[in-house]
Amino acid sequence: MDRNDEIRQGLEDLFKAMKRLRELGVLNQNRDITSQVGEWLVEALFDGRRAENGINKDWDVQVGSRYVQVKTHAKAAKNTARWSSVTYGSDARIDELMICVFSSDYRLKEFYRVPWQECLPLIRMEKDGGKVYWNHISRFRIDIPSLPRPEIVNMFL
Repeated sequence: MDRNDEIRQGLEDLFKAMKRLRELGVLNQNRDITSQVGEWLVEALFDGRRAENGINKDWDVQVGSRYVQVKTHAKAAKNTARWSSVTYGSDARIDELMICVFSSDYRLKEFYRVPWQECLPLIRMEKDGGKVYWNHISRFRIDIPSLPRPEIVNMFL
């Protein structure tokens, strides 16, 4: 099998996996896979409900009566950036910010759960937009083994 055949097979495997994950409800759109995996994870861990509209203005997952904005990252080992882009203000319909940080092969490395009102003063406006630096929210980091639903968490370990 030559390199192009291997690439073709890899792409076919990816497309088949994406189709299956859509059938299972993990992926619900044709946009960024990483963000959808993070939203599904939050939905599954906290018995939430994802927004039906993937371009919902503020929140991604509703957990009970709370609205959650989910930020998800799949970080390469050499990527040292430790922040999430946050473009929402105090008038946003958000109660919590949850940040899922995966390795490049989607192993869960870090998880943050930040009350929105405590997050707002930590948003740093920079020339390329608002950012929340993870070292500023370290007190909201949840140990991976402490997350609910270990049967779901174990899928990412």
